[in-house]
Amino acid sequence: MVLKPNPLSPETVEIGKSLIRSRTQAEASPMPAGLLNALRLEQILDLLDFMEAGGKKK
Repeated sequence: MVLKPNPLSPETVEIGKSLIRSRTQAEASPMPAGLLNALRLEQILDLLDFMEAGGKKK
């Protein structure tokens, strides 16, 4: 399994699945709180399109 401890860094850590005792979903999102508040609706929709396209321009 490949983990990315810091979402702002390209560094990853690989560990074997057999070494994992349990998994839980993070309680906090890596997206800063209120980030979308600074964007216009058009910018938010552009961001969603970009993410749905896998980071590639349509």
